[in-house]
Amino acid sequence: MAKQISLADLRKSYPEYDGVLDDEQFKQGIYKKFYSPEAEKNGTIKSGEAISFEEFEKRLATAPASKAKDLRDSLGSGLLAGSSSTVDFGAAISEKIMNLPLEITQKLKLMELLGAPEGTSETAFPQLAPKDPDAQTVRGAVSDLTGGYTEYQPQSFEGEYLRTGGEFLGGAAVLPIGGPLRSMASAVVPSILSETAGQLTQDTEYEDMARIAGALGLPVAQAIANPALRRMALGDPKEIYGNLKGSNRKDAVSVLNEQGVTDISAGQQVGSKNLMLLEGAENPSLLAKQQLTQATLRKAGSNADNASPEALNAARLRIGKVFNTVDGMAGGVPKASEVNVMIRAVQKASGDMSIGNIPKNLKDIVKGFRDAAENGTAINSKNISKIRTDLNESMMKYAKNNDMISYDLAYDIKEALDNIVLRQIPKQLRPSLDNARNQYRAYLTLEKGIMGGGVDKASGLLSPDALAGATRMREGKSYVKGTGSDMADLARASQEVLSPLPAVSAGGKRIDENLFTFAKDIIPRIYAKNAQDTLPLNTLQATFPSLFERIARQTGGLLNID
Repeated sequence: MAKQISLADLRKSYPEYDGVLDDEQFKQGIYKKFYSPEAEKNGTIKSGEAISFEEFEKRLATAPASKAKDLRDSLGSGLLAGSSSTVDFGAAISEKIMNLPLEITQKLKLMELLGAPEGTSETAFPQLAPKDPDAQTVRGAVSDLTGGYTEYQPQSFEGEYLRTGGEFLGGAAVLPIGGPLRSMASAVVPSILSETAGQLTQDTEYEDMARIAGALGLPVAQAIANPALRRMALGDPKEIYGNLKGSNRKDAVSVLNEQGVTDISAGQQVGSKNLMLLEGAENPSLLAKQQLTQATLRKAGSNADNASPEALNAARLRIGKVFNTVDGMAGGVPKASEVNVMIRAVQKASGDMSIGNIPKNLKDIVKGFRDAAENGTAINSKNISKIRTDLNESMMKYAKNNDMISYDLAYDIKEALDNIVLRQIPKQLRPSLDNARNQYRAYLTLEKGIMGGGVDKASGLLSPDALAGATRMREGKSYVKGTGSDMADLARASQEVLSPLPAVSAGGKRIDENLFTFAKDIIPRIYAKNAQDTLPLNTLQATFPSLFERIARQTGGLLNID
């Protein structure tokens, strides 16, 4: 690089001429000895390094006033040079891509094949003509606007590093792959390595090659080390749930993401116990539990953030209003088939009971519907509303007493009642009832899941196990078979992906942290923290796209290697 020089610095280097030669004489002498064609001919300087006296004076005139200014100008000019060069490069690539169909048309002479005169393809696309090498570029325009500032040459060792760093950072800012800050941060070390390699090989035929190798060395080294680092972080592939044949873990993660549960670590996504320990994700985060609770609340029609008593009461009252509305429009004679559903529910509950009897109020409700069906007697809307209230109150009582057989029977009778009402009400009200029924089922699951002790439930938060347990109780075999509701899909997915690790591993070794373990795992820990986006991918997907991204971020610096 051609350096600017300061007359004051030259005077300091040759103090013996102070008071002997004036400035003009001093400049003439220095030029003749170190910068002139005569100096090149004498071997004082290398071939091609001689400059005219006018250029020598220009360098003296534009020399920085201080080292601080040199450092500022080195960085600033580098930023402008790197960013403008990258814009030019991107524009050239974009133009090439846009012109590709035209080039194919021209090369294959497709216009002539369609009947156009011979030679049409050669003249039809003026945008494919060779470009004027002297055409204005963004880099040139910026240089003109700044009075050649982009071509500033550092006057110090530190300035050379800042100039190179600016070139790399400017290009990374124009190509903000992964975000501007991340892109620019990833260009810092390659810029240092590139300049260091250039300094070590300066003025040799290998300098440019060394600078390129220095810039690309870190990304390539990271790509080479990536498989080994992944293995250290993920652990034994045979111990990763997501690697098991037939695993649906990816689908489970997708279900959670679609429902707004997104705070899932890479280790949880793939099911790697080793990675979860490195991440500190042995348990679902508070945010993940809140997101899971919110997803459940949405299914119950609530926009609350937590399943607080106030939120649950508001949801129950809102759903209840819909039932009150449709009950007021219902009424008529129940069908025998509808009553038989209630009778079978009573018979099942009776068979499940080992102690006690079917609650009298539930038997009376079923008997009333059976008699109405046999006698052709209508049950009016007022009685339907009264029966619904009785069933709701019964379910609350049975839930508190943990009498789940009676609870399920009351629920089954209520479901049969809803089917009767659905048949009796006007068609335009049926979608509202269907929606209210789905929300009520979700509400009941939520209510069961939030019962019990513990800080999570007291805070209105559902854990994956609590949701799965409540859903399993509500939906039974359908949950196990995977044929249940959307709530069941959410519960299964959350339990598969977000369940906490056991306190004791399968081999009987307690999961415990100590200084030795921490020291041994420090590299995998750092890697796990910084590779959250790529660890869930396979090795090829994780390595090559990120390698190309890292190389692309160095564009500004690479383009300015002379």
